[in-house]
Amino acid sequence: MTTEIQKPRDREHAVTRLLYRITRALHDPKRDFQSALQDAVGHLAHYGFLRPTIALYDMSHEEIRFEVSHGLSDVERKRGRFRKG
Repeated sequence: MTTEIQKPRDREHAVTRLLYRITRALHDPKRDFQSALQDAVGHLAHYGFLRPTIALYDMSHEEIRFEVSHGLSDVERKRGRFRKG
């Protein structure tokens, strides 16, 4: 086999490993949700994502806000809000 043929397969395995690790972090009943999300963005950063961020919809304020991120300061993360209109 040539290296070119192996690259897509390696990439597929890397994506599968990444999804497995994120699923495992989010599904662990012993962990709180915030730390599970933090681990998820940590895995994304480890696999080469630049400043991975998870944003959640806040129904009480009717906005989407950055919940956790990797590579952003707390001030930058808190500025990440999106409102309708």
